[in-house]
Amino acid sequence: AAASLSTASSDAYYCCGIEEGGEWVTEVTTQNFDSGTWTTGTNANQALATNEGRGNQTGFMICGGFSSTTAFPALDDAYSWNGSAWTTHSSVMGEVRAIGFAMSGNDAGGFINGGQQGSGGTQQDTSESFDSTPTFTTEASSDYGGQGTLGSGNSDTDFIRTGGYGTPAAAYNLETESYSGGAWTCESQDYPFSNPYGYGGSCASGRTSFLCGSNVNSTDDAIAKFDGSTWADAGDMNYKHTTQHGEGGDSADAMVVSGDPDANKAELYDGDSFTTTGELVATNGLATGGCGGNS
Repeated sequence: AAASLSTASSDAYYCCGIEEGGEWVTEVTTQNFDSGTWTTGTNANQALATNEGRGNQTGFMICGGFSSTTAFPALDDAYSWNGSAWTTHSSVMGEVRAIGFAMSGNDAGGFINGGQQGSGGTQQDTSESFDSTPTFTTEASSDYGGQGTLGSGNSDTDFIRTGGYGTPAAAYNLETESYSGGAWTCESQDYPFSNPYGYGGSCASGRTSFLCGSNVNSTDDAIAKFDGSTWADAGDMNYKHTTQHGEGGDSADAMVVSGDPDANKAELYDGDSFTTTGELVATNGLATGGCGGNS
């Protein structure tokens, strides 16, 4: 499925799986963003954590994660939003997947890579594409991956990833890989900051428009952008968004939201600088369910 980029500043969609402080929410909490203001959305059908989600207000897809009762194994369920209602798709993914994985798309189709099978489970470098049914299809595995993998793009035709931990070795990965035509290519430049790792902290509309945060520590605001050949510092964020923040859009027009410690904060990126915008409706915390500005 082809992806269409919605402007992050006018059509963003945010899902939260765990509240600030680590408490479970009763459902996946959603909020909509239009021109500086957040409004409460329609909650998804299942309480989840460390799942991933992409899309916008008219079409969104959530994949994997944990339920509120078990951390292993992770789920192989998906939840689609068509602009008016959520639909549960049970056991449709090819593999269970959680704890930070890369994802593109929306309810019409997309692509996922990396993650982990559950707390203490197998680290993954595997990939899947999905269509609007949704039917999930196994795709080529990346060379790197594991929990905390970051990435997005234009479905399975122009996808990019970096980071992760645990495969091929028990270490943080700095390598960057792009996917097109059924094959992965390792890019010549590695991610420039230490520890690119997170649960949703990246966005892209393709290989040449990748924005990706770093989980250096809770006092750092490191974030970088990739133009298809070179990584560069994307500038200083106004708030501290670390491991569980969400990003939507791409490196020219992005939304960065939530995370620890500034769980209710959001800001916009225009390709050069970050500008603060309206706060979330409530301080309901860590963006483990994903953020959409690219769909």
